[in-house]
Parts: sequence; structure tokens; C-alpha cells
Amino acid sequence: MPFAGSQFPGIGISRMNRNWYDYITDEVTIPRSVGYSPLNYDPRPATFNLPTTMQIDADLDAMKTAFDGFNTYSYVEEFTPYLVQSAIAKGFRGILLGVFDPRQQWELEGVVDLVKQYRNDIALSICLGSEGLFSGIYTWADLGAAYTNVHRMLSPSERVPITTTEPVFYYTFLGYPDLSQPNFKGMHHFGDYLAPNIHPIFVFSDQPAQPSVNFTRDTAALYMNAGERSIYVKETGFPNNGTISMTTYTEAMQQDYWQKYRAPGLLIRKSSNPDIFCSYCSNFEAFDLEWKRIAVDGVEAHWGFLDANRQPYDAFTDLL
Repeated sequence: MPFAGSQFPGIGISRMNRNWYDYITDEVTIPRSVGYSPLNYDPRPATFNLPTTMQIDADLDAMKTAFDGFNTYSYVEEFTPYLVQSAIAKGFRGILLGVFDPRQQWELEGVVDLVKQYRNDIALSICLGSEGLFSGIYTWADLGAAYTNVHRMLSPSERVPITTTEPVFYYTFLGYPDLSQPNFKGMHHFGDYLAPNIHPIFVFSDQPAQPSVNFTRDTAALYMNAGERSIYVKETGFPNNGTISMTTYTEAMQQDYWQKYRAPGLLIRKSSNPDIFCSYCSNFEAFDLEWKRIAVDGVEAHWGFLDANRQPYDAFTDLL
């Protein structure tokens, strides 16, 4: 399915707001973004809970000491507008606005309204969905329709870069062999830049930090070079607790991964076309989230740079 709008960063880029690209490629004030779901938000129907504005402010205050931007995962009308307003007031520099289900018109309209209001106050981008092809929530055709829909709701001067995110194996240039997704040719065909989740522990859980870091960085660089696409590695890392296969992760292992991940630098550019880049500035994730405890041997509750009481782990302290 063809998509309206820019296929590659640099093509038609003058017709959209460049601030997001400027933020994630800043080589003077080095960006540090982080995946963020409010600590007191529980989206599960049986235990649904909304954070208060005071709790959101407490989250942002804790994050701001180490991070200057963040990636959200859904538009929630009860708190996302306040979250953006508060982030701007506190001096955050960039937000990747997440849409959980791109089939939902109200989510699309919500992030579009935020872009219209705040695109000149903070660097913004839109992420349509989060591993929803992998989990079966929506289809390739749904993503295409949402992309076209968002472009239609924003004038050329209002448009910001649009992406989506899936696990690393969806970004093969041979096309992921998923027969349930008609016309699916691989995520490198979608959006204005790529934002893969590259989690080495789900590829080989028995590897220490350095080969895991090498896998993440080299895979992202391969995608950049092979497909002429700019890359924003949205999620990676080691958890601070939990077990996968025979490997039990610790706070020290999490710290080791992030130290080694940052060591070569947070930005590379394609030598033959410096407008094409790979940004490694995104961290995963802000807080341990107790509501995710039941998933995948418990590691999903333990990706945080801060714990459920907003207290820092050593990986966070390294950033201060």
C-alpha cells in the first residue's frame, strides 16, 4: 500500500517542521530522551487508574534531572494534554507523541491537536502504534490509513515527522514473512524515519553487555546504510531485574549495558549522505512499571532508570 507524504528524511523535508530532527541530532546540547508512561497510570481494564496532575509533575521532575525528552505510548485525553503543557513549562526539549491504536480516530485527533498547538514550543514527532503488528492489534493497511489521515489533518506548515515502531525483526529488507499482513514489505517502507525497538535480550538472552550493545548499534547502522533511512533507536537496554531463559538481570548489568551503549557516541551519519543519520539518544524506560509485572518472566516491570518510588538506579545516576 503506498503512503502519502515523504518516504525519506530529506525529501520534502522543507515542508514539515524540522525541530524533531534537530533535537535528536543535536551535537552541541546532546539529547537524552526516554520512554515514559506515567508511573501511576494503569491501562488494564480491571485495575484502570489515571495519574493526577501532581503525580505527573512528580514524574517529570524526577526525569528532568537526567532526561530532556521522552517517548509516550498512547494519547489519553484525561492527561496527555496536561503532560505536554507541563513538559514545556519544565523545559523539556522533545516529545515523540505515541498513538496506541492508530485505528482510533480520537487518538489521532488528540495528537494532531497537540501538534497544532505546541509544535513551535517543543520538538514533536508522532509514533503511530507500538508493536501492534507484532501483537495483532492492527494491520499494515491500518497504519497506512492512519498516516494518510494525519497528513490530511495537518497543513504542510504544521506537519511533523511520523513513524511507527515494531520489534527489530520486522525491519528486514527482505520483508518479514507474515502472511497475515497483505502487501507487507518491511517497516523500512513506512513513515518519515524508522524507530525500531532493538532488544538484544529477546534475540539472545545469554550474551553480556558488549556483544548485546554491538548487536543493537550495528543493526541500526545497517538499516541506515542499506535503506537510506534515518534511524531513531526507540527502545533497547537491559532490565534491572527479572529472568529470561537462564539469565537473571541485575542493576549492575543494566548500568553496564548503558555505559557501553553510550561510549561510542549517540549519533552517526551516513558518510555518503550526512542528512541520513542514526540517533542512539533514546533510553528505555523512565520507571519500573508494576502493572507490567506478569509479562515475560517479570522483566517487563523492570526496565526503569528509576524505581516505582522514583528513586534512581545506578544507570540513572551515571547521567547526572
